Amino acid sequence: MCGIAGLIHRGTSGDIGREMTAMLQSLKHRGPDSTGFALYGRPEDNELVMRFKLAEQEDMTKGFDIHDRIKKRKAEVDRRIEELGGRILHEDLATEYAYRYRLAYEGDRRKFADYIEDVEGAEILSLGHGLELIKDLGDAARVAGQYHLPGFQGTHAIGHTRMATESDVDIRSAHPYWAYPFADVAVVHNGQLTNYWNGRRELERRGHRFMSNCDSELIVRQMQGSYRVQSPDLKPLHQRAQELARRLPQFSIEHVPREQNRQADRLANEAMDRGESPARSIQSFLAIVESGKLRPLAPLPHLVEGEEYEVRARKRSERSRNGLSR
Repeated sequence: MCGIAGLIHRGTSGDIGREMTAMLQSLKHRGPDSTGFALYGRPEDNELVMRFKLAEQEDMTKGFDIHDRIKKRKAEVDRRIEELGGRILHEDLATEYAYRYRLAYEGDRRKFADYIEDVEGAEILSLGHGLELIKDLGDAARVAGQYHLPGFQGTHAIGHTRMATESDVDIRSAHPYWAYPFADVAVVHNGQLTNYWNGRRELERRGHRFMSNCDSELIVRQMQGSYRVQSPDLKPLHQRAQELARRLPQFSIEHVPREQNRQADRLANEAMDRGESPARSIQSFLAIVESGKLRPLAPLPHLVEGEEYEVRARKRSERSRNGLSR
């Protein structure tokens, strides 16, 4: 259960930071645990813009030396950029663990990304001329305020609000994703790829790197042509997607993962109970019928002692019980 939004300013630009924040905030009820923005600004000459992080948000609460470790990691990133022949033109500190660099670099982007991400805790969220990928924990308003996104001028954008059903609640697992090592390509996706691991292993043999266990990263490679679509049923859909992408003045495809998570469901339910979602009056739980009575299979959601509740029962299908549908 996630939300996706996107916009395009044809032939002009606008405050896509503010516009995307409003769109994604309206989807908060579909994914309260993290929010991601893939924003496309106006490229400046041959400069590269790199968004990267040196720790997860939750790392900031683990130990007293994390702040010193992040400073050392940043110093090593700066040293490696210089060693590769790059030059930092400007740097912005978005949070204590996330940074935005404007760079002068004309070398191999794959080599650059691999060397930077070899630094402990380093992950490049995006690297390109127009693309800037921002994602963190919390709803759209929180992330946009944290990263000062209102006022961001650009031509188009995609975004994602996430409720993790099979993955961790962290920045690494949040959508969208950068299509390493391609500049200005990002993907966001809801759904499931049934042949994920076969496709991933093939790409890893070709030298591609994956930052998560999410099948969305595979879509990026297929759209870029680095991985062939083999299914006869998917080929016409893939060709149609590429045709539509070629009509756009700039094209972005970006990805976000999912690993194992129960916390997101708990936080979403708590938010609904507090009235932060229009779905607050609906709560669900699994139960089994025994001797004519319902026996819950897990602790009941937050119910108020003495209140009356309407219970609606629906038999689960074999597909649901086998985990084939959500």
